[in-house]
This record gives sequence, C-alpha cells and structure tokens, in this order.
Amino acid sequence: MPDSEKTYPQNEASFPDVDKSDKKLKKKQKQKRRRQNVVMRKTQRKQPLPQSERLKIAPKWLEEYDISVQGKNIIKAYRKRFHIEPKCALEELKMLNYPLTEEQIQKFHEAERNKVIQEHNKKRKRREMLEAKREARRLKKEGALNVAEMFPDSDDRFFFIAGYTSGGAPYGVTWEETNLKPYENPFDNADEND
Repeated sequence: MPDSEKTYPQNEASFPDVDKSDKKLKKKQKQKRRRQNVVMRKTQRKQPLPQSERLKIAPKWLEEYDISVQGKNIIKAYRKRFHIEPKCALEELKMLNYPLTEEQIQKFHEAERNKVIQEHNKKRKRREMLEAKREARRLKKEGALNVAEMFPDSDDRFFFIAGYTSGGAPYGVTWEETNLKPYENPFDNADEND
C-alpha cells in the first residue's frame, strides 16, 4: 500500500511517541522551575529593617516577649525576629535599655568565641586533609610513591607488622583485612572516590 493511502488512527493512545515526548518536555520544564525556585529561595533572604525602624518597633515587641513561651535567650530571639547579626542584636538591646544580666552577656560572648573557634578548626581540618591529598597525588605523579617505601613494616602476608612474638612470628594487620591485594596502593581507590 502506498504511503498516501495509509490511514492513521486519530486517538492519542495510538501515538505513544508524541505522548512520551510531551511528558518528557513537561517534566523538564517542571524540573527547571523547581531549580529556579530553589535558587530564588537561597537568594531571597529576609532583609533586616533599618536600625531606626527596628528601634521604633522593638519596645512593643519586648513588652510582648514571653520568656516562658519564647525562651530565656532574648538576644537570640531578638536576632531572629529582626534578622540581624548577634552582635548587632546585643548592641540594640543595650540601646533600648533592656535589663541584660552579666551572665547573659558572658554567655553571648562565650558562644561567639566558641563559634569562631569551631569555624577555624573546621577550616583547618579541611585544609590539612586537602594538603595531604595533594601531597599524595604529587608523590604519585613523581613516581616516588612506591608502596614498599611507604610501608616498610609490611610483607607479602601483612599490610602492617605491629610486632613479633617471642618465637619470631610476625603479627599485625593482614592485607586481607584491609581489602587490598599485597603491595596494592591504598591511595589509588581514594583518588577514584574524589
């Protein structure tokens, strides 16, 4: 039968390719909208009011603030309510003559110090880890990363020889326990996971 005489059914079920492509297109459009919404949510952070306006609104908010319901940490609550930095919240509460105890102020400063130390330690650990990886890669590229040189306390049975018995038999961690073949470089698998 020639192409011109062929008849095609007119219901949608008979055109599965068209339905699939429409569904794929709709799905891609939906995914694109979701990605855009996520980006918008990340960039749309609540903007704090100017300080002059905050200082006008804050006295009323402080009167309504209920410690039993909203918690004892007034500095944290003020910061969250007005979307400002913790130090700014403390300064504004002082400007408003809110009765802060020395204990509250000390806790605030201690928390700020701990936060800075924690961030510093986190960055330092990450930096050390990255430097160790870079060093291992550099040594590997130079060809100086010979497993036998890396692990002098090993043999074809033990990955690490911790010591010897009184009879002279070695003991320690076997290659099988480390899931490595004898003299296999343990850093080869780590590079693939990066």
